Amino acid sequence: MLLLTGTVPMKDLPLQQGVVHFDDRFAIGNGFSVPASELMHCTTAMVAAAAVACRTLGIEAPYAVVAGCLGEGNGSRLLYRFLAEQAEALHPKVLSLHYLLPIRLAAEKFIQSFQQWQNKPILIADAGGMYVMKAAGLAREFDLFTPDPGEMAFLADPDAIHPAYVRHFISKVDMTEVPRLIKEAYQHRNASRVLLVTYPKSNSG
Repeated sequence: MLLLTGTVPMKDLPLQQGVVHFDDRFAIGNGFSVPASELMHCTTAMVAAAAVACRTLGIEAPYAVVAGCLGEGNGSRLLYRFLAEQAEALHPKVLSLHYLLPIRLAAEKFIQSFQQWQNKPILIADAGGMYVMKAAGLAREFDLFTPDPGEMAFLADPDAIHPAYVRHFISKVDMTEVPRLIKEAYQHRNASRVLLVTYPKSNSG
């Protein structure tokens, strides 16, 4: 099972979980559902893309767990609690964390629980999930991070607790700097076992 978790920008949406369906509608189990034309960015885009990839490859559809969060933290706390207390029972082979607010104690509680799992899945973090795990000093618990070049500047900065606080403005990273940033991220133990750096599409074709 591919288990995908993250928040969606909806106020007071309780925890929603289930198998993902994506055709004319995007649906998670029998709860969360929106027309495909109204698909939001962030977590829902990631989950929908994974559903299409699984269908194309002829493998089991992903299972998603989401909750609403507009920055107040309630949805993120629901997800951290789910990860710490319920995720193991689903027996995922791959577990991915996407948009989550950086609530350090909750993140640490999840990792403490995860370290006791009998069958550990491949553990992936992107976006907010990656930010909080790096800031909490837990990056080495993960198998894969998927930063863009700007986020590599964050991982390479030993003092930054969020991409907004890196020493250099992250949207202006010289692409030739990425190998150096990767090296520094590993030196400071702020990188997962594997890094997949996602480069923007070139306008030159």
